[in-house]
Parts: sequence; C-alpha cells; structure tokens
Amino acid sequence: MPARPIWIASLAAAALLAVLPPAASADADTAAYPTKPIRLVFPWTSGGSLSDLARSLGDGVSQRLGQPVVVDYKPGASSTIAAALVARSAPDGYTLLIGGNPTYAINQFTHRKLSYDPAIDLAPVALVATAPFFVMTGPSLPVSNLNELLAHARAHPGKLSYGTPGVGSVPHLSVVRFAEQAGLDLVHVPYNGQAQFMTDLIGGHIDLVFSSAGFPYIQSGKVKGLAVTGAQRVPGAPDIPTVAEAGVKGFSAEVWWGIAAPRGTPAAIVDKINHAINGVIGEAAFQQRFAEAGYRFETGTPAQFASRIQGEIPVWRNVVARANLTGGE
Repeated sequence: MPARPIWIASLAAAALLAVLPPAASADADTAAYPTKPIRLVFPWTSGGSLSDLARSLGDGVSQRLGQPVVVDYKPGASSTIAAALVARSAPDGYTLLIGGNPTYAINQFTHRKLSYDPAIDLAPVALVATAPFFVMTGPSLPVSNLNELLAHARAHPGKLSYGTPGVGSVPHLSVVRFAEQAGLDLVHVPYNGQAQFMTDLIGGHIDLVFSSAGFPYIQSGKVKGLAVTGAQRVPGAPDIPTVAEAGVKGFSAEVWWGIAAPRGTPAAIVDKINHAINGVIGEAAFQQRFAEAGYRFETGTPAQFASRIQGEIPVWRNVVARANLTGGE
C-alpha cells in the first residue's frame, strides 16, 4: 500500500479513537449514577406536611441510591423561580425539582413570560402524591358546616375573604371554581406561604382557606374543618364530609406533586430515579405516615406522569381564562 493512504488510514483511526473515550465515559457515568449528593429543589417555604413529605422522600431515595438527597428551598413566584433554576441546570440527574400542578400545568398561562417552557425544558420523572384540600374557617366565623358557610357567604356578598399561597396557585383556582359553582362572591387575599395565611385565618383576619396541609390545625382545634375537596373522605378525619356531600354537588379539587429533571437528562438516569421514588412511595409505612392527612401515593412511569401533566393542561387553561388571569404576571 502506498505511504500516503497508510498515513490517511492511521489518521482516521486515531480520530475515531479520540471520539470513543468520551462516549464511553458518558456511558460509564450514567451507569455509575449517582456518585455525589443530589439536590432536590423545593419551590415553597419550609414547614408543613409538604416539606415533611419532600424530606422523607429524599431520605428514602438516598437510602436506595446510596447518596444524600439535599432539599434546597427556593420559594417564590408560584414555583417559577425553582423551576427556572432546575431547567437551567446540567442534565445529569444531580438537580431535581419537586413541583405541583402550577409548576407543570398552570404557570405557563398565569405568567406573561417564563424564562423556560415547562413542557420542553423539564423532563417528568415520577408522580409522587395527590391530596385534597381541607375547607377551613377560623374560630370566630359563625359557621359550623359547609351549608352554613354557603348561606353566610351568600348573605354577605363580597365580604368574606380567602387566603391562598398566591395568584394562580391551585388553592386559588380551586376556590375560584368553588365560588363559581356555588354562586359565591369572595375576596382573594394572596400570601407568600401557608404559615402566613394560617396565622391570619386563626386570628380572624381572613375567613376561609383551602389547604392540603391543614389537617394538623384542625386536629389542634385552632381552625374548623368544614369539608374536604376530594372524591372521598380523609381517613384521619372521617367525620368531615366531602364538598359534594356537604352541598356543592359534583365539585372536587386536588393538588398533586411530582419530580422532574432538566431536559436532556439520560433516560437511564431518569428511570433509575423513578425506580427509587416508586420504591419509597410504595412502602406501606411511608404511605401510612401521610395517609391521615389525605395524601395518596401512586407509583408509575415517567411516561405516565408526562401523560397526566398533558391531560391537565387544557383543564387549567380554561379555568385560568374564566378567572381572567391569563398572562397576569
């Protein structure tokens, strides 16, 4: 063989070898995942049952994957600050997001401009939990059940106020639906977190809240639990009827939370995290810890979680439009 073709062939072989090691290294990194702590970004303030859920989930995943899972609190702007942070992170499985209905299916309609597209920049990993809201009033409001609340609100249109974690949050939009269906005129008071609006509810500064984390307040007697918004009663509070049972037929509302990773995270890593999460939430002891408050846990695949998100997007788009909140922030 002439010298020149040999030289060209050698150069080509060298170039091929130069390309192969990084690919092999990437595959090895994926197979070895995780080799360092995992950051779970939490879009709300600390405290309450949801924060407890995130920490407990992180502990369980850590045991299964052999690396610490650190919950990083990044509250604000209806979870968009946390979601943008994760969307911009390296797609290597070391930065994850726990988000809810607003994060994945609502914020794109209530915010005028997001720095990310949740449908493109966030990869669904696993649904974690769903929960109904408790319909709660403060001790000073002269009602003892939902029918009395409805009658009181109708007798005082535009006078009763309700607190939520913010404009466009699931509690906000759920109360909008509730008021629309029940024919009520209520005043919205947005807050930055649950601790603030629960303090004001107890103090009589607002009249009503929908909260998935209200069970401890009901247990302590600090507030009155009038109804739950799910299709079934909550095991820990069997005497509290559903909203549909108590007078607003056909009404139900739930909040859910799930884990997502940055777009481009290798499927093998997504599947490994999904398997670990399913292992945690599938444990009877884990489920029992949160069952009294009404949390339900469903194991499933990343594709099933993605399908749930896609199915809810048109529902919330319509609710936001009817509430005249489209592009409001």
